[in-house]
Amino acid sequence: MQRYVKAFETYLRVERNASEHTIRSYLSDLRQFQAFLITQNDRAGELPPRRLLQTITRSTLRNFLGYLYQADNQSSSVSRKLSTLRTFFRFLCREGYCKTNVAEEILTPKQSRKIPAFLSLEEVLALLELPERDSFWGLRDRAILELLYATGMRVSELVALDRDDLDWFALQVRVRGKGKKERLLPLGEATVELLRTYVTRLTAEHRTHPFAGAPLFINRRGRRLTSRGVRLILRKYVEREGGSKKISPHTLRHSFATHLLEAGADLRVIQEFLGHESLSTTQKYTHLTISRLLEVYSRAHPRAQKEGG
Repeated sequence: MQRYVKAFETYLRVERNASEHTIRSYLSDLRQFQAFLITQNDRAGELPPRRLLQTITRSTLRNFLGYLYQADNQSSSVSRKLSTLRTFFRFLCREGYCKTNVAEEILTPKQSRKIPAFLSLEEVLALLELPERDSFWGLRDRAILELLYATGMRVSELVALDRDDLDWFALQVRVRGKGKKERLLPLGEATVELLRTYVTRLTAEHRTHPFAGAPLFINRRGRRLTSRGVRLILRKYVEREGGSKKISPHTLRHSFATHLLEAGADLRVIQEFLGHESLSTTQKYTHLTISRLLEVYSRAHPRAQKEGG
């Protein structure tokens, strides 16, 4: 089966132009499915690839989903793994390796709609003030937090930024999103000023010149900062303040979208900012603001209170 997985990986890279993150997720899901097949059939690893495919039925996939639930996987995680299998078997059918997509008719698990966590404007501004601007690393951290909130970009998009992605004249930044799709995001003057200061010190103190492909954000070894590195930086400041809220880089993305929507921004504009392919993905923020409206109404409006309450 590994032969088919390798061909599928090539398809994702060449035809789908998928991001490295997406490819890693697909391959991880398929490795887990392969491991499951071996637990169900000791000889699965010995069967020829085409013969192994013939042993996989809808019942096999339903058993796999049941196995995932027993392992305490969330519905969202199970749905993603099922989507991976659908895509994989669709590819196999297209290439003539199998005749039927056994994953196509398996129902997607129902998911509870989670309202994204976000910070109030006051909480965001307080968070942005935590890094010390006097030191280079504090300035870097401040620039990271500022850019995440000012643009709503994903943390994976932030760490992929090169210095030449910043357009100082047009006050915008070029971002490479999912599927390697590019979009241009505007930058406010305060954000640009902070980034200018950071890049100037980066060039002077670390002797790194803005050659093509030079990373915008570096770690203490002078290499490109990773998504995990950004999460650790954010956690450091939250823990330093003794905050009880669980805050991640995605929390700043959610806060960006929520604050725009509350200020009257059009949903399709927010969709463009966030790089969502589907408007339905962006619509979760309308549920969030409606929930807040109901909360304010219940607390403040005289007719929302029970009589005698």
